[in-house]
Amino acid sequence: MQTNLSKIIFPIIVLVGAFLFSQKVIVPNLSKLDTIKPETQLAQVVPGGTALGNLAASLGANAWVKITPNVSGMADIFGVSEAGYISEYANGGTWDPINKKLRFCGSHHGTTYESKCVEYSDNDNTFREIAWAPGICKQLSGCSYTPFNHAYDQNTVDPATGTFYFTHYGQSTIRRYANGVWDSLSPPVPLSSSNCCRAIKWFPAMGGIIFVDGDWGVWKGIPGSGTSITWTRIADTSVNETASVNLTGLSATSVTAEYSAAKQVMIVASGATMYKLDATGNWTTMVSSPVSLGINSSSISVDPVSGNFLVMNNGSTVMREFDPSGTGTWSTISTTIPAEIRALNGPGDGLVEAPVSTYGVTAYVKYTGNGTVFYLYKHSSGGTTPTPTPTMSPVKSLVSGSAYSVSMSNVDDKATLYINDVPQYTAKWGMFGTEPNWKEIGHKPGDSGEIDLTTSLNKGSNELRFVLWNEQGCCGVSVTIEVKEGDKVIYLDEIKKEDSSAGIKYDKTLSIDFK
Repeated sequence: MQTNLSKIIFPIIVLVGAFLFSQKVIVPNLSKLDTIKPETQLAQVVPGGTALGNLAASLGANAWVKITPNVSGMADIFGVSEAGYISEYANGGTWDPINKKLRFCGSHHGTTYESKCVEYSDNDNTFREIAWAPGICKQLSGCSYTPFNHAYDQNTVDPATGTFYFTHYGQSTIRRYANGVWDSLSPPVPLSSSNCCRAIKWFPAMGGIIFVDGDWGVWKGIPGSGTSITWTRIADTSVNETASVNLTGLSATSVTAEYSAAKQVMIVASGATMYKLDATGNWTTMVSSPVSLGINSSSISVDPVSGNFLVMNNGSTVMREFDPSGTGTWSTISTTIPAEIRALNGPGDGLVEAPVSTYGVTAYVKYTGNGTVFYLYKHSSGGTTPTPTPTMSPVKSLVSGSAYSVSMSNVDDKATLYINDVPQYTAKWGMFGTEPNWKEIGHKPGDSGEIDLTTSLNKGSNELRFVLWNEQGCCGVSVTIEVKEGDKVIYLDEIKKEDSSAGIKYDKTLSIDFK
């Protein structure tokens, strides 16, 4: 049963017009009463409660707002010594919708070759430095070689898990960051030769990372068990090695790419040349760009609501929109680009972008020459669609020392169980079991099977967080969550609805006091 506090909170939420999307269920020991408390995902449904969420909610269409973040442990977000900045020769940052964090790794040139990775946390509006990616020195000082290392378009994220990926300048090994720890995926991309400047983007419908080299092809990498990854070439670029799809006209040093979750397409561009990769793996040659596209000459991002691409280029005060339907359509946007965004050589210099799907805005973080600024831009009015709270059965007290198990069934598209903030088990459509040991079961909802949790729980408080991610496209979303004590079901919850939009559709945390 619910406590009096819960009965008071729910009518208040109804009065303000919010649908509660995420709840935290406290499962007490023995004689304590069950309680239901609103949890932080309320900010995802009704943008508010955080600095970023409140400002995003305040914006109308085609509007900008500057956000003032806290900066912890750094003198500046992107700035380093000798007036350098890690967002030199860079474009894309990442937004992790699971943990609500913006991340970017980059490097300064100059004489110090300083690098760093930074992370913005929505919950406390703070930028912090995180560990540097392995594989190359973080700076010249103390290094036996010159660690030249710009970011270009080599940051990406898996939005279903929040896992962050990065590759260094001139390297073809993918570095992975999850739960505060880096590792390296193997093997590296099997390129015939080496180039400096690539683009990598996570493409959910294709199951992994798309790696673009302007000379040596486009590759699809699908992570497997442990640190393994499998690479398949899906196009040639300037060097026609396979006589397959040949994407000509891409620069080896300024190629850029951007993925649209709403449209389920990725754009690869350089100069006036543009190509589109769709969810079925087909390539389309797009209309020519009216402005020069590429690293250090333009900024390319995405409106997470419409799925159209947003372009700003050096030497211009005009923001442009690119609709990738068919062979594409260009138009101009009626907005005023802030002067700080146009600092240095323009929007292509020192600016990092990241579509923030949680709040329906695009984040822009810019080094201006006088420090780093943080802006939000809302292109389309509205934002993420609220998901009503699923029906939930009462939760009973757990007996310490019992055996506990979980199952995630009727999974459409991907469900992940986090135990104490660590992703432990993932089930998805068309698979039985959990990653990486699942097996194909055909075109039907996924099923994790029964997962024994007893040895995974710590003594004392444990949190089981269930997150359901939906890919863009037909037709619905669903998951059934069951927690058992021995053979007795003590928690049962489910969601099933028609929804073709991409994003998090279910997010609940079960707190267990295990003694």
